[in-house]
Amino acid sequence: MASRSQADTQIDRGKTGASESADEPTSAARGHGEAKGHLKGTVQRFREQSERRAREKGLQKLSRMVQALSRASQAMARATSEADYLDEVCRIVVEDCGCNLAWVGFRSQGAARRIDPVAWAGVASAYMRTLVVTWGEDPRGQGPAGQAIRTGKPSLFNDLAADPTFGPWRKEAKFRDLGSSVGLPLMDGREAFGVLAVYASEPDAFGEAHVRVLDELAEGLARGILTLRLRESERRAQEALRVTSLHLQRLNDELEQRVQERTKDLVRANEELTARILDRDRAEEALRRSEEKLRHVQKMEAIGTLAGGVAHDFNNLLQVISGYSEMALEKVEADHPIRGLLETIQRAGQKGASLTRQLLAFSRKQVLAPEILDLNTLVGDMEMFFQRVLKEDIRLAFDLHPDLCLVEADPGQLQQVIMNLVSNAKDAMPKGGVLTLRTACAGASIQLSVSDTGEGMTPEVAARVFEPFFTTKGVGKGTGLGLSTALGIVEQSGGSLEVASRPGEGTTFTVVLPRAEGILAPRESPRNADRELGSETLLLVEDDAGVRHLTAHHLVASGYQVLEAPDGPSALEALRSHPEPVHLLLTDMVMPGMCGRELAERVTALRPEIRVLFMSGYPDIAQAAEAEGPAGAVLITKPFDRARLLGAVRDTLDAGPATPA
Repeated sequence: MASRSQADTQIDRGKTGASESADEPTSAARGHGEAKGHLKGTVQRFREQSERRAREKGLQKLSRMVQALSRASQAMARATSEADYLDEVCRIVVEDCGCNLAWVGFRSQGAARRIDPVAWAGVASAYMRTLVVTWGEDPRGQGPAGQAIRTGKPSLFNDLAADPTFGPWRKEAKFRDLGSSVGLPLMDGREAFGVLAVYASEPDAFGEAHVRVLDELAEGLARGILTLRLRESERRAQEALRVTSLHLQRLNDELEQRVQERTKDLVRANEELTARILDRDRAEEALRRSEEKLRHVQKMEAIGTLAGGVAHDFNNLLQVISGYSEMALEKVEADHPIRGLLETIQRAGQKGASLTRQLLAFSRKQVLAPEILDLNTLVGDMEMFFQRVLKEDIRLAFDLHPDLCLVEADPGQLQQVIMNLVSNAKDAMPKGGVLTLRTACAGASIQLSVSDTGEGMTPEVAARVFEPFFTTKGVGKGTGLGLSTALGIVEQSGGSLEVASRPGEGTTFTVVLPRAEGILAPRESPRNADRELGSETLLLVEDDAGVRHLTAHHLVASGYQVLEAPDGPSALEALRSHPEPVHLLLTDMVMPGMCGRELAERVTALRPEIRVLFMSGYPDIAQAAEAEGPAGAVLITKPFDRARLLGAVRDTLDAGPATPA
């Protein structure tokens, strides 16, 4: 029994030991699970802290970018030049946004489609001077800058080291510790004219909010650039007008002095002649008329020489001023804050062109385009203009001849004569009255009279009424060119302008023109806008770079292929190196070295099928262009707007191949 008890005891002990041994793994597993759960919690808390720090860092960076946006706006407010403004904005982006590099580049219009860096700040200043970037489809146009200009939208590269399209610049980016980049377009209306490129050292540095703020900064930068350029254009236009006005006034003073000196000589001659003629009264009258006519002819010759000389260079300036302001207005919305500046520039250009036309008109040097027209129809078509300019207390009356009154004249210039006479009549009736327009057919002449019931003129005033710069109006109310301009247009058209007036009895101006024999010119139908488009190749030759670039822009925008040259030899070289057909030569008449007429002769000798279109702002040259140029040559006078240029090009091309001279 004892032996069994011991055995049982050993078995129980064995069981107990087995039970205790089975409980030990359960406790170890529980401890391991608790340790693993604690580790997970620690990792989770570390991750949350890292994310919170990343968010805080991103918010801080976003806040600095917003501050940069404000500083960039302040930089625009105090900017005095475009270059300083761009440099300061680049510094602001680098300093405030925590970026390594920021640069601004403008797109070129050449075949290479390069982006030219003009301002930068950060780690790669030396590298920027040799950087080659394009906005084309080539490999160097696939970076953030090229894509931003090409698409007009921000272009984000989160990892420069891994992005395959950043290959051309990856080595430099790695060397300068550049990890990510964003290209932001600088927009002018609907297309990008430049780019703001921003780089950071780490990848994924620019989130969606960062890109939005930087894009807003780029929009402000683009507005600032355009505003500074408009200010500079307006300043140059005003300075050009001021210098020209001073020059004209100085020349007028010199002319008056010359006239006075010449008049003294004529008076002395008159005294000698009077002593030799028995019929003193008749001799004095004849001599008085002779000297008045001579003085007028001398003044017209001097002013004509002056006007012709000034017209060429001044018309080139006006071409650039008016053309670029017209182009900018087409891209600016009606409510844009800079539209008023553009319209001011355009009005200044129009005033300058009007002044040039008036100088050329009364000096008989303007280029006319006469056609056979009915004077009655011309007057009737202007009735709406008369109603606009006349006050309510002035009654308008017509007394038109029942038959056709055909004359051969430039319709636009003849309208200018009528407008000047009507405006003069209106000013003569400050208290109201009746203004009458009357036509008459008298034998071989056609007459148009403009009569008013105003204050009238004394014989002394009537004798000087056609003198340039003579006016009875107050300061700032008249230039004294209206009636002299009308006289110049009428006389250049082969007619005369007469005045009849007495104090208190009103005034009548009568235009007398030769009666025309022929067929009435048909009225022009509105030009089809599609006719201004084309795909032909043009050779553009103009020595003035501003006029050349503006003209080329209009032509390329309308679909034409344009070869540009600054002078005759360059144009001939361009023609020889271009084996494909060239359909039109568009050349200035006055250029250094080789004039437009000589160039046209040499070009048509090489390519007889080329059409020729001359352009000139110099009246004497313009009048001889079509007569002395190759067969089929046409002329367009400066300054011209986009529509007139494209219309002249299209009409010349549609006229068919030129006839070899």
